[in-house]
Amino acid sequence: AFAKKRNFLPLMPVDLPGPTGESNRYSLIPRQRVLCMGAGAEKYVKRALELGCYAIAATLDEDDLTLIEDLEAVVFSGPNSARVRQALSKRAGPIVPILMDENFEVWLMREQSICIDTTAAGGNAALLAG
Repeated sequence: AFAKKRNFLPLMPVDLPGPTGESNRYSLIPRQRVLCMGAGAEKYVKRALELGCYAIAATLDEDDLTLIEDLEAVVFSGPNSARVRQALSKRAGPIVPILMDENFEVWLMREQSICIDTTAAGGNAALLAG
């Protein structure tokens, strides 16, 4: 089910100002696997898909959250958030956030900042690729 993804407008990277001899690029990247649970899960899935995430709505036992591979976020609305948090804390690997705020969309994007010191290649970034 995570393979279903809507087309979205890619977010173009932004080149940021910096000192001479330095390239600074900022990007926002949609999270790949987002699980939406609880009241309003279908609405949350729709918004996540619009942002470019792979997202599904499901009703799961909290213990099953440890079985989903490469899970990147859980959008949750409901009274038993403590049990969901505890289940997510048992996962191996990267921390999976539980998003409960009404502005959860902000957290569906991952920030990426890349800084390259081009002075080592005489100021020519193309030389670093070779």
